[in-house]
Amino acid sequence: MRAMTVIRQLAVLTLAMVSLGAHAQSLYPTSNPQSKEFTFTGRYHYIERDYAPAVVIPRVSEAPKEVKSAEEALISQFSAVDALDYDWWLSTFDEPAQKQMLSAAGNAEAGKKDWKQEWQPKAGKLNVKLTRWMISGPYVIVAYTLSTADQKGTGTLPEYATAFKLWDGNWRATLDLQGDPVLLHFADTKSRFERVVRP
Repeated sequence: MRAMTVIRQLAVLTLAMVSLGAHAQSLYPTSNPQSKEFTFTGRYHYIERDYAPAVVIPRVSEAPKEVKSAEEALISQFSAVDALDYDWWLSTFDEPAQKQMLSAAGNAEAGKKDWKQEWQPKAGKLNVKLTRWMISGPYVIVAYTLSTADQKGTGTLPEYATAFKLWDGNWRATLDLQGDPVLLHFADTKSRFERVVRP
């Protein structure tokens, strides 16, 4: 009889856990519900400097053997774009980023094909102008604008940013900061943001 009671209790607990996601209920009597929340404040410190004046980056004809700065890594990256050299471009990233991009593509050939389709219309036509340099922890973030010779209008160009870090003694682009607030909000005028993590 006692064994049967234990089995029944386990069955009730299992059923409660299974239905928790759809309609959470307590197994035992509880008081009336009260909505509560807490606020966690995270501060992200970084240093920012403007390029004065803004710098239009040059191009190189081959991948450098040593990359001693984040700017050199970005120059190498866009030089690879101009050359439509996927392997060179991929090598400008650190190893975890390379693996992540190859995994997302499914295989190396698919990744190379998609990359060429995206960049072929822009290869050799992009004017890359550095606007600001930031440092956050071990990362250097370089912000820049992209334009082409046939672009018209005097509107402000949007800024893009790439994060870099030292990897095996050379500066490489990284995806470590994909969801980092500094990288996501560097161009915003506000310095304080609030996000509901779990409604």
